[in-house]
Amino acid sequence: ESFYTRRMVVEEGTGAWCGWCVKGIVGLRYMNATYSDQFIGIAVHNGDMYTVNNYKTWLAKYFDGYPNCLANRSGKAFIPEAANLERRLKAMDEKAECDIQFTARLADGTISFHTTTTFLTTKQESNYRMAYVVCEDQLPITQNNYYAGGENGEMGGFEDLPKKAEIKVDDVALGIYPSPEGMEDVLPQTIEAEQAYEHAYSIDAPYHDEDANLWAAVLLIDGATGEIVQAAKAKVLYDYLDGQDFYKNPVEKKYRSMMNVTFTSPDADTDKAFCAAATEAGFVNLKGHRLVGGMRASIYNAMPAEGIDKLVDFMEKFRREH
Repeated sequence: ESFYTRRMVVEEGTGAWCGWCVKGIVGLRYMNATYSDQFIGIAVHNGDMYTVNNYKTWLAKYFDGYPNCLANRSGKAFIPEAANLERRLKAMDEKAECDIQFTARLADGTISFHTTTTFLTTKQESNYRMAYVVCEDQLPITQNNYYAGGENGEMGGFEDLPKKAEIKVDDVALGIYPSPEGMEDVLPQTIEAEQAYEHAYSIDAPYHDEDANLWAAVLLIDGATGEIVQAAKAKVLYDYLDGQDFYKNPVEKKYRSMMNVTFTSPDADTDKAFCAAATEAGFVNLKGHRLVGGMRASIYNAMPAEGIDKLVDFMEKFRREH
């Protein structure tokens, strides 16, 4: 039987004022490290400097306290401890009715999203919505910590931190677009099996600290039930290229392709070394055009969107070594 793998989206309610919310911080860290291909965690702050008003108001109506979370907007809210999150993921039906390839590009203050959705079977009278989320990692915060000193047991190292812990948090939602409920008419009512359906959407980039720490997610929502049926996550490759001086993108920003990202290293010999090391690391078809040289990464067809994170990590490792 053919099927796509479903991803679990957790929308977590949290806040710097909430001393118990370190449970969610530890829980999302664990899930990101353990299930990175199947888990997407979004920290929706309330009552602190990272609050997104429409998102926190929409999410809070499902909660009776903090920390709390929803998984794929299905079932009751629950406390986002690592064990609870892992249990919910393992209980979820891993078979998805569709798959999404997703890219996000930041250029000149605008983030452009592009999705390609493919279903296994034909569907009549479909009703789907899409919402796009922009998040940032490594944001500084002063977090109340009820686990300080170990008085409430161990909690992922927070027992060794003070009651007001100066930390950096990941997965912080900066905005959800156009709304938490998503936009209509993103897919036709009649969906043909194995047909690729594309959707594009652009926003003004929200205020953020570091381009290189931005990532985005797309949520495909069943318009009848409100459940998230599939999702995808992507870093923005151009953020990384433009944020350092080892690699160069020879194409002017306004002419860059979202699908094929070209770049060079300091010289032709290093380009060759990069391609050889990339092949050994499992990245294929990165060699640029024979007349142009350099490298070219397809982030739409040849490379799945979830491979972008691994490519960026490899590029940074190669940069440090050379």
